[in-house]
Amino acid sequence: MPIAQLVEHWTPNPNVGGSNPPGHAKRKIMNIHIMSFHDLEITEFKEPTCVISISVDEHHPDLQKENIVDFICLTFADRDSGPGLITQYQASLILWIVENNKDNNIVCQCDSGISRSSGLAAALSLIYNKDDLWVFNNNKYRPNMHVYRTILKCAGLT
Repeated sequence: MPIAQLVEHWTPNPNVGGSNPPGHAKRKIMNIHIMSFHDLEITEFKEPTCVISISVDEHHPDLQKENIVDFICLTFADRDSGPGLITQYQASLILWIVENNKDNNIVCQCDSGISRSSGLAAALSLIYNKDDLWVFNNNKYRPNMHVYRTILKCAGLT
């Protein structure tokens, strides 16, 4: 079963990219998914996938699975101010690994799959797909705005 069917909250946006001038290829849409710790533990990946795992306590899911071709495990807090927030260095690592996995599915995973992972997914979707509304318009998510802004700042978009 394709990952898009396994992750119920992922919906591709057919309008991303708009119309293309004659003679220009349609821009490839990056497949970005949001998962919780539990979702990632039980998912079987059928396509090459890169996982960005975010935890508050360095407890990450088992990422030694078939078709997980790359991953990074990071630890930062789920809040907008105070100690332990995502750093510019962590943001640059995320952008580096995503840039090196543009042809693979990207999974943004945090403990509950609600805040840090959705903030990250929204930022990556804006950077690579020019659309973050699929995250912000879904009541299931509460994107961590510090994560969102930090990723965009590191990418030079703020």
